[in-house]
Amino acid sequence: MANKINDLLNMDYNVLVELTKGENRSQLESVVKTMTNASNRRLRELSKSEVGQYSPAYMNVIDSGKKRFSQNYSKMSHNDLMHQYAETKKFLSAKSSTLKGWNEIRGAIRNRLATNKATNEVDNEKLKKNKMFRESYKSERSAKIWHNREQRFWKLYNRLVNEYGTILTQLDSDRIQEILMTVQLQRNKASTDDDIIQAMNVLVQNLYYDSKYDVDKFLEDIKTVEGMEEVRLAYGLLQD
Repeated sequence: MANKINDLLNMDYNVLVELTKGENRSQLESVVKTMTNASNRRLRELSKSEVGQYSPAYMNVIDSGKKRFSQNYSKMSHNDLMHQYAETKKFLSAKSSTLKGWNEIRGAIRNRLATNKATNEVDNEKLKKNKMFRESYKSERSAKIWHNREQRFWKLYNRLVNEYGTILTQLDSDRIQEILMTVQLQRNKASTDDDIIQAMNVLVQNLYYDSKYDVDKFLEDIKTVEGMEEVRLAYGLLQD
């Protein structure tokens, strides 16, 4: 099945053009059925996993208002079938559409974020102040602490992806992820998700128009209540 899906994903352009013709509906429907079945299997697998539900590929489908791709082919027009072909191709092409692929992405990002300077500074501060935290640090860091931190991080990052899409890639998505984790750690429970997203909106929009925007000053400012209030005011001005 994997080889067949790969063949359909890499279908020759001329073959695809032929499928767009009305007289080839049955062939197109067969292709869409195969891709839809594969997509829905992956969606079910991701939905059964708590971490799978934060996969970007999964979230994109859910955010579009679907839980699964429609299998009501008899009621689909030719254009509907072509649209579903495009949607399932996009989903199946994403590495995060499989639990294995998503875990590989999570592992790579988690390793990078674990070496993030702000991450270490925040955790080291906790170690100094809290004896109980220090004693349970090794086990909880890899379990409860990282689990909660990671869940919130992906919720926030997916909101940014939905808002800015390829702009994040243009700005260097790795860098944006690291900045987001830093903001999340600095604000911790002091800010809601909406507060953090507003701050990131100010950052992303400023970076987009000014590559020399002072990120370090931004991160320093938002450590305080007053600094976050200034960010909120800046966010309001950007909306006007």
